[in-house]
Amino acid sequence: MANKSRPKKTRGIFYKKYVYGVTEDVYEDSNGDLWIKGDDNIDHIVDNSIKNTKPNKDNSIDKTAGLRLPLEIIIEILKLTSNPYCTNHLVLCRAIYWMFLKNIYEYPELKSKNLESFLDVISGDDAAMVKEIDDDLIINKDKKKVNSKLALKRKFQLMVKCLDLSSVVQNGKNSYMSKLLRRTSNSLEIFISSQSAFGAAPLVSLRACNELKILDLRLVSESVNLVELFKSIESLPQLEQLCFPRSSLICDEYEFKWPEKLWYLRLQGGITDSFAINVRLPQTITTLEFAHCPNLTDEGLNYILSNIGINLNRLSIQYPMPKIGEKGADKSFYLCPNLKYFFIDIGYISWELLNEENLVFLEEFDRPLKSIIIESTGYMGMCEKLTPNDITVAVDEGRLPCLEKLGLSAMLGWDFKSDDMEDMVSELFHHDIQVFKI
Repeated sequence: MANKSRPKKTRGIFYKKYVYGVTEDVYEDSNGDLWIKGDDNIDHIVDNSIKNTKPNKDNSIDKTAGLRLPLEIIIEILKLTSNPYCTNHLVLCRAIYWMFLKNIYEYPELKSKNLESFLDVISGDDAAMVKEIDDDLIINKDKKKVNSKLALKRKFQLMVKCLDLSSVVQNGKNSYMSKLLRRTSNSLEIFISSQSAFGAAPLVSLRACNELKILDLRLVSESVNLVELFKSIESLPQLEQLCFPRSSLICDEYEFKWPEKLWYLRLQGGITDSFAINVRLPQTITTLEFAHCPNLTDEGLNYILSNIGINLNRLSIQYPMPKIGEKGADKSFYLCPNLKYFFIDIGYISWELLNEENLVFLEEFDRPLKSIIIESTGYMGMCEKLTPNDITVAVDEGRLPCLEKLGLSAMLGWDFKSDDMEDMVSELFHHDIQVFKI
């Protein structure tokens, strides 16, 4: 049971003076309410600050007239508080309410428990939000009240810019995916799929998302037809980042129109050597990742790198890639001389990655490679494929002149207290290279 004798919590005079711009003498009464001294009529600073406000030309009252600071500054101050979307802030005035609501719906934090209610709101099926629209007196050019559900759709559907469903757990609900994409197609810029199906209906709905910049399907667990996926992304002129689904079907068609602004590509699923050889990847790609490609061999990998490797700044080859072999990525530095970031699993490289033939000296400019991350799954026998001495020699002979960071997996099997490791760390420290364990 609540203790009624306990003093009411308030934010204090100085906080309200700072936020609302109060310059007069103020005091708080026993109920914690804030009042102004000095006027003939004493008014409550929040509830009654608009009592004496002069009406606008259309005889309407400006509900923000009682706030002395500009609305934009007040909103920025509230955003910096520990809980910017609390109820006390939202009820200050309708303008702040809708501004904060817009921020929430631009990047909603979607979970399994709130996905259905979110879909109801942007579909105009939420009764509480419909009442809010009714109270807002939305009118059209003929001064007649418009349909509240239609107004609700227009208000919320154009707010959503990001749909991150990576935290949503659902089983095969293609209808949800399709409906979400259709409702938000006019404003959606980022779409990250959940670990569920992504069938024909979502692929068709995807074609209407003309503002989409990031399409991430890496978590999709069921098979996706790559041919249909390519037909969908052909109609996305703003697309910049694309992640293939890891369970995509083998693609036997190769004539596609890639988005002109695409610079990030993650290849997964049904990628074969035939696909790698016949498909012409766009030269705009600067970041390329490989993962979960069970049918791709070192031949297909090197063919892709020989075509666009000169443009790459970042290259990542992740586990599992079972068919590229134990030395399948050894030519990465040779085929990609402009790399700045390189992520590799130890299972796909050997000491030859850093020899003079693959890590050749560049006459026109210093090799710009700044970061190398070597991961490992912990399989036995991997520690001998590449040793600390191989790295020490490569750095000492100037083959990595711009290297700044070297990350080594704790699963490599190296003895991090050995003399070879100490020599490597000492040599890299001498060249201002950071060494860290991951």
